[in-house]
Amino acid sequence: SEILRQKLKSCEGEFKQWKVRREAELKKEEERKLNDEHTEMKNKIQSDIDLVKRKLKEEKMEEKQQMKFDMAEKQLKIKEECNAVIHRLKQATEESAMLQQKNAERS
Repeated sequence: SEILRQKLKSCEGEFKQWKVRREAELKKEEERKLNDEHTEMKNKIQSDIDLVKRKLKEEKMEEKQQMKFDMAEKQLKIKEECNAVIHRLKQATEESAMLQQKNAERS
C-alpha cells in the first residue's frame, strides 16, 4: 500500500509537471497565434495604406494631365480667336485702303 501511495504521489507530481509544461506550451502557442494575427493585420493595414497612396498619386497625375489638356485646349481656342481678329483687322485695313484710294481718285 505504501508503494501504491508513492507511485500515486510520483504520478501526481509528474502530472503536475506535465500540466505546467502543457499550459506553458498552450500559452506560447496562443501568444504565437496572437502575434501572427497582429502581424497579418499590420501587413493588411499597410497594404491598404499603400493602395490608397497609390490611388491618390494616380488621381493627382490624372488631374495634372487633364489640366494640361484643358490648358492646351484653351490656348488653341485663344490662338484661333486671335487669328480671327487679325484676319478681320487685315480685311478692315484693306477695305479702308481701297476706300481711301477711291476717294483720292474722285478728288
